[in-house]
This record gives sequence, structure tokens and C-alpha cells, in this order.
Amino acid sequence: MRPHHSHRQPPPASRAARILSREELRLLLLSLTDGKERHGYELIRQIKAISRGAYVPSSGMVYPALADLAEAGLTIPSEGEGGRKLYAATAAGNTEAESRAAEIAALRERLTVLGEAEQGEPPSIRRALANLDMVLRDALDPSDVTQTHKIVELIDAAARQIERLER
Repeated sequence: MRPHHSHRQPPPASRAARILSREELRLLLLSLTDGKERHGYELIRQIKAISRGAYVPSSGMVYPALADLAEAGLTIPSEGEGGRKLYAATAAGNTEAESRAAEIAALRERLTVLGEAEQGEPPSIRRALANLDMVLRDALDPSDVTQTHKIVELIDAAARQIERLER
């Protein structure tokens, strides 16, 4: 007798497929083709990076969506290296993306939060690390050795304090 598996969680691919609707995926792809020609696998990698690997759309989802965008006049395909098709947003596509910027930002945020949740990293930690990164980029003067040593000391001190926190 075969065991009954109805109580099992769906495999991750099935769950991932429902993260974005077809229209949401099209909108995200359109936003990623703004300003540069990109091929499908590059777009897949970008979405994977946004979600920190928590969502990776299949080529079977991406290429039909790219074809839909081209058919609607929102992207234009061209021939790239090795016969790969490259897609770039048209003027109409850029206008569409600009008019839906809030939706695009919400989609990207949803994927970012999903990635953080999958990594077990609270969004507040991610925000604090991004803030530290931004401050370092603005404040760091590689030619100022004294300043660099002070920054390193501060970061090391913070690491030691975090290490001593009660768990």
C-alpha cells in the first residue's frame, strides 16, 4: 500500500512558481530591460540576485514573458553573441515601466523580503547592514590610513560587542 502524501509541502519549485503572477513577472522583466540589452538567462540571474536565490523563474516562464513584451511593443529583441536573443525596453516600454514604478518597487521589495526570510535574516538586520555599507562608502578615504584604522577598530569593537550578547 502506497503512503498518502497529501499532507506534504509542495516542492520549492511549485511554491516559487506562485511567487509572481505572469503579469508581475512581465512587469519585473520590463523594468530589468530598461537601459541595457539583456538575454533571458541574465534576467533570470538578476531576479535570483534580487531574491537572494529564493525565487528563480524558469526559462519556460521567462522566455514566453519576453516574447509577450516584444509582441506588445514594450521590448525589442535583437541577435546577440552565440545566437542569443537580447531584449531592450522600447520607448513605450520605458514609459510603461515609469508609469508603474511603484508596482515595480513593490515587486522588488517582495522578492527582497522573501530572500531575507529564506536566509533567516530579519529585514531590520539587512537594513542596518545596508546603512553601514552606505556610510562606509561615503566616509571611507582609502588614502587616509589613520581614518581607515579608526573605522576598522570601530567595526571590530562592534563585532566583539555583538559576540558578547546573551543568547
